[in-house]
Amino acid sequence: MASLTATGPLPDDKKLAQEEQIAMKKLDSITQGEVVELDATEAFLHQHNFTNEYISELLTDTELNKKLIRKVDMILLPMLMGTYMLQYIDKSAMNYSAVFDLFTDTGISSDQYSWLGSLFYLAYMIAEYPWMFLAQKTLMAKVVSGCVIAWGRAMFGGILTYGIGQIKNFPVWKAILMTCGGMTVVWGFVLLFFLPDSIMSARHFTLEERALLIGRGRLARTGVLNKTIRWNQIREAFIDPQVWLLFLFMLLNEIINGGIANFGKLIIKGVVKDPLETVALGIPSGAFQVVYILSGTFLASRIKNCRTIIMALYLIPTMVGVCLLWKLDREHHKIGVLFGYYIVGAFVCSLVLAMQMPASNLGGYTKRITASAMVFIAYCVGNVIGPHAFLGSEAPLYPSGCITILSCSVAQMIIAIMLRVLLSRRNERRDAAAAAVGANNEDASEVDGADLTDFENPHFRYVL
Repeated sequence: MASLTATGPLPDDKKLAQEEQIAMKKLDSITQGEVVELDATEAFLHQHNFTNEYISELLTDTELNKKLIRKVDMILLPMLMGTYMLQYIDKSAMNYSAVFDLFTDTGISSDQYSWLGSLFYLAYMIAEYPWMFLAQKTLMAKVVSGCVIAWGRAMFGGILTYGIGQIKNFPVWKAILMTCGGMTVVWGFVLLFFLPDSIMSARHFTLEERALLIGRGRLARTGVLNKTIRWNQIREAFIDPQVWLLFLFMLLNEIINGGIANFGKLIIKGVVKDPLETVALGIPSGAFQVVYILSGTFLASRIKNCRTIIMALYLIPTMVGVCLLWKLDREHHKIGVLFGYYIVGAFVCSLVLAMQMPASNLGGYTKRITASAMVFIAYCVGNVIGPHAFLGSEAPLYPSGCITILSCSVAQMIIAIMLRVLLSRRNERRDAAAAAVGANNEDASEVDGADLTDFENPHFRYVL
């Protein structure tokens, strides 16, 4: 589905013509009676008689492309947003349940509660790859919708929980899971009927629009699925310092997330005691995180080569917030403690930008998915570790958890700086080498058409 997404600004007409000619050269070489293996996109274009010249003409139509991007955003993004929202809230369901009577009704200890948070990500890590295999080998949209229906339990955030909290004579933590599970199942059926499996089967788009989406995907090197495993690219992923820096950054970031996601509401409960008031006071933290993500990604998209800088800067509010949670007295500085809790979530912006780095800064299909898998493992392991930094015996201050978050934030800032220095030096060396040999756009376009890694492609430039 990534190939349905907007691929950014269009290149100039001359460069566009060169890239399109090379990217679709395979179709031009087909002669009558020749047997060749076409991928799904090539077969679609061939079946509907879309020529290279016609697609090149579509790609140069600026207004048509802008209109198509808006249509993709209006159709695809709400479905992706709704699915991720339910998934993310599902991870917080245990946190909200703990505010009510989960501990007293079940008799679990604080350590057992920490393991409940960890087990989610252990299952997540184990189940991810079978589901990804099914999505790649079968109908992706049907697999995704089936997965959403199967998980069948989530919640609609603090506002819904606050409303459910009015229920009498029934454990609120059970009502949270039961009510929101039905919402998730309904959303799964929405995806089943409206989410397309691929560009070619996207019935909300005309044939011409689908052809244009294929063309845009090819120019961005995201439109063709390469099912050939290249072992040299796997090896390269494991020896690339950039990949390991991203691995460590993600691991540390999610140690923070694992702790806050499972114990955040218990921190607030240490301030106000009442469960309903705890839930209500937790609602603004979501609004703060929306501001962090939107502002950070906006700056990263508008200011060239500033991603690593933003990744580092947005960790500063997290460090300030956790210091407030650690040092302020709960009885006399309630507003300060709540403010610290609200700003501690700024690290999520760094997470969003870090998750984009493998797609932006790694060439070669096999290397890219290998690095993405490594980063995903770090994501899960970090969330497994995080809850165990918060010790029940230290409630409500949780000094060990606060020290862990502060240490992880400082280490992430150092890693972001190291990543920027590494990628900047690589770009400088490549620019110098290109100037020495006099590389031209035509050479770059021809190389970009191959499945080369960023190490193998001298024209590849890293996003900082």
